[in-house]
Amino acid sequence: MALLVAAATPLAAQSLRAPVKPPAAAGGPPPTPAPGYTFRDAGGLTLEWAAGAEAVAGRVERLFPAAKAGVEEVLGRPLPKRPHVIVAPSDSEFVRRYARLTGEMPSASILAVALPGRDLIVVRASGVVEGSNAGLESTLRHELGHLVLGEVEARRAAFLPRWLNEGLCEVAAGRRLSDEEQTRLASWAKFGQLPDFSLYARGFPQHGEAGGRAYTISFAFVAWLAARGSARELVAALERQDLDGAFASLYSDRPEELELEWRVGLVAEQSSLKSLFYSLNVWSVAGLLAILAGLRAYAQRRKLSRQMAEEEARRAPRLAAAWERALARLAEGSGLVYCPECQAGTLGGDPLRCGACDMGPPEGTSAPG
Repeated sequence: MALLVAAATPLAAQSLRAPVKPPAAAGGPPPTPAPGYTFRDAGGLTLEWAAGAEAVAGRVERLFPAAKAGVEEVLGRPLPKRPHVIVAPSDSEFVRRYARLTGEMPSASILAVALPGRDLIVVRASGVVEGSNAGLESTLRHELGHLVLGEVEARRAAFLPRWLNEGLCEVAAGRRLSDEEQTRLASWAKFGQLPDFSLYARGFPQHGEAGGRAYTISFAFVAWLAARGSARELVAALERQDLDGAFASLYSDRPEELELEWRVGLVAEQSSLKSLFYSLNVWSVAGLLAILAGLRAYAQRRKLSRQMAEEEARRAPRLAAAWERALARLAEGSGLVYCPECQAGTLGGDPLRCGACDMGPPEGTSAPG
């Protein structure tokens, strides 16, 4: 399914519900046409839509050939012969169709859902936001990826871990990490905010923001794995072997060790100050503020020291002349000569000192003979 995270920033994703048994083999009968919906044989797929969703349905038909080719190329496995795509025009209609098909109520964050055992995709037309991860093309490719992986799961008679399934579908959707997402990932890694993937094996958090973070983390790790080989090689290995065996054959390591290597790499790529700025942890924000306060105090001290040095340089010639005059008066036998430094005590004694501030003549001046 596709997931909407915070109304302002939708994120393409999948159902947040963990499956409880391997999917049935694909190729069952198509769903019964719903009242008020139009069916269309679009060649490689069957389209079903209601009034108000005509534009989105038309775009699905136009996007499908390229989306199919792209997903099959990335994952290395064919789609079912005829996927069935239902386009619901409104939130309420999406909820009704979803509940009718699954017997459950959908989360408000779901944009689209794939039912691999039935070769079926349902799209909420009202949730499509172009120019984001909830754009129609990326959403369609993501859901088609689930149909492909559903058949892989059926052949291996076991589910893939949720993080791996979702990550592969995001790779198939052509998703790219933004600079901000990459920085946030490094910050989460540096400050211990990246959860273990074992927590994402069967399901993702229900909360939109937490769910969005789970998709970002899963995609980033799977994309990192795919860069070391290819997604299609990983899918082929997973079809033949269990998770540990597939990872050992491709990467010569266990998933847990590769996860650790990925985390270490994230931390190494990021500066501490940038990580603090992007970390969503109250303590890291407090740390950033403390660093900024320290930098401000240091700058103020530097400025004050510079001002004092400049003032000292301006006073030095005048002070030297005042000492020369004071020493001349002492040489003339004057009995009461005030200190040029403090103007409070008088000069006297041997060696010559001020009685109040204990200052003596500066170097370069000659005491009275």
